[in-house]
Amino acid sequence: MRFKSVLGAFLFILLASFIALVIFVQTKSFGRLVTKVVTDISERKLQTKVKIKSISISVFPPGLELNRVRVKKQISAEEKIKVELGKVGFYIGLIEIEEKNLTFGEIKISDSTIEYNFPKKDQELKEIDQKMIDQIFRIPDELP
Repeated sequence: MRFKSVLGAFLFILLASFIALVIFVQTKSFGRLVTKVVTDISERKLQTKVKIKSISISVFPPGLELNRVRVKKQISAEEKIKVELGKVGFYIGLIEIEEKNLTFGEIKISDSTIEYNFPKKDQELKEIDQKMIDQIFRIPDELP
């Protein structure tokens, strides 16, 4: 009888800790902490600023969602890029969980805007080559 009550208390504490962890990960303060870490790394290696408003955990499909991600990069004095992504989701396929091969089955990006300031040149901007456009849209199909 005593073993069952100790086991029940242990399972209750374990479940409560898991729920508290999930709630903490989804708070704005954890989002700010992740933003600080990601920005420090990206500024050192890529000279890019990254901001993440919050993080949420998706149960179905299982995955991680980053909300309101902002990326800024100054390429040159005249050339810069600003990207705002409403939601970036990294999802794991349920079949991959069974096979114990954890990889991202899907990466979804929604509600996005990209602002790119071209360097000013004397020449007019020319049309983008159709082969280049096809290559850009073929990239997601070629990713693992």
